[in-house]
Amino acid sequence: MKTNKEILIGLISLLIIFLIVGTYLSNEPLQRFEVTQDKMDTYVTITMYHNDEDKANEIINLAFDRMDEIIELASRYNPDSELSQLNTNGIIKDPSDELVYMIEESINYWDITDGAFDITILPLLELWNDDKELLAINSSFEEDLNKGNFNDSLREKFSGIQPPIYALNETPIVEVDEEVWTISSSWQQYYITKVDEKNLLISTKFYYLPYDTQQEYINQTLPFIGSDKIVINNNEITIESGMSITLDGIAKGYIVDEAMKVLKNNGIENAMIDAGGDIATLGTKPDGEKWVVGLRNPNDKSESIVEIQLENQAITTSGNYERYFDEDANVGHIMDPQTGRSVYKCSSASIITKNCTVADILSTAVFVCGPEKGIELVEELQDVESIIIGYENPKEITYSSGVNSSII
Repeated sequence: MKTNKEILIGLISLLIIFLIVGTYLSNEPLQRFEVTQDKMDTYVTITMYHNDEDKANEIINLAFDRMDEIIELASRYNPDSELSQLNTNGIIKDPSDELVYMIEESINYWDITDGAFDITILPLLELWNDDKELLAINSSFEEDLNKGNFNDSLREKFSGIQPPIYALNETPIVEVDEEVWTISSSWQQYYITKVDEKNLLISTKFYYLPYDTQQEYINQTLPFIGSDKIVINNNEITIESGMSITLDGIAKGYIVDEAMKVLKNNGIENAMIDAGGDIATLGTKPDGEKWVVGLRNPNDKSESIVEIQLENQAITTSGNYERYFDEDANVGHIMDPQTGRSVYKCSSASIITKNCTVADILSTAVFVCGPEKGIELVEELQDVESIIIGYENPKEITYSSGVNSSII
């Protein structure tokens, strides 16, 4: 039987072996690992350095899993998400900490930006959106359309669309162009295409309406806009009837920050996450070189107008040069909450700050404000810098006072 001394010597020997192995592993050179996944209607890339491939992949998967958790509760396209429940019912009880945080932070920056950032803008976005809805048909429906007859049966079908698109107040004109029917009634237009033998797809294009008519609908919608109308109280969130919320201007940045927390909590010291232009960095590259991010020329995707060095910082860019509501690319997806119309004051606004959540919020707000007011806003905030690219001339760039030290 072993004595206590022999057992102690054995344990010390094992400890020495573990220390030697651990030292050997820790001295293994860091390798670059990079994984890209399709999320949030964009590509998300996690780049990090580690000395063990299996462990690196495990950590990256944990970070992506954390992203999925937040996407599931914050997506307005998922009817089962917490956000959709709030929009549908006007109330959500026992909301997650994540949803509460994003909405509280949004309300805070609504106040800071004097309403330039507003998550209650969704009704205005839906006004400009090309609404689509399936319309069930019977055997005579298609025949009536082909003959140009807009009878009581068709009128009844249109009046039953929910939510209502436009009211038909006169005898509409039906035009047939191959497999597309266009129904016009004064300033109203519907575009109808056949999906199958039982369904048609009806869509509207708000951006083709006369300016004054658009303004009538905008004026009817503006009373439902304003983050001050959101109430968070007694472990529930409520919004007024007719209101709806989008977290598109904060969720992606928050998701990047939460994924970066996973990397950091698992011992990673060198990493970058890029979620379609919402970028966060952790440390530098292992050799001490900073992460380099290029700001693209809105008129030439192959050209970087400015390159920026980042260390433990985030950068996001908002612009109206990629996503449009109209086919002519005149109506961008970022709207001014106070006017209900697209903004044309600059091509893009980029924010550099300590976390991606705030950068995401402020890039939208500064884009809405434009160069002059946007820079004024940024200069009032601590540890926040901005780069704004001109609308008419992308080479016309406005910088906040402290950003030059980050530019290569």
